[in-house]
Amino acid sequence: MWWWLVSGMIVVVGLIVLVWWRLSRRKRAMKVLMRRNQHLCDQEVAQVLHDLNWAYPDPLRSQPVADIWGHGIMAFAYALPTPKQGMTKTDFAAALKAKPPVQSGQPTPQLVITDWWTREATTHIDIAYVTNAATREYVQDIRRV
Repeated sequence: MWWWLVSGMIVVVGLIVLVWWRLSRRKRAMKVLMRRNQHLCDQEVAQVLHDLNWAYPDPLRSQPVADIWGHGIMAFAYALPTPKQGMTKTDFAAALKAKPPVQSGQPTPQLVITDWWTREATTHIDIAYVTNAATREYVQDIRRV
């Protein structure tokens, strides 16, 4: 009788450890992917800002927008000093679409502006770096709102 109880406990503990290990591995991989995509998005946005002669902090650093959403959503927030010349969301979106890729020879994921607002002397821009299905769904949800 004790043999079955001990064997059952070992199996249950083993399954719990296995599930925990797989989840932690996935979480670490998602963090690495998020950092890489954030860096690439920062490079591309910095290139567009430079092309538009928009003063920005160097190096440009963003903050992940969708941490609370989870699921690997690649959306990043920028807080930039408002330019003296009038810059609209439409102008910025057109510049994003017209920019050459940072890494030549590789397909560039689509950059989509999901939010834009100005408060005091700061323009806040949220940009989704559409590289996966979760981010595409996030952009669709934001557009519905």
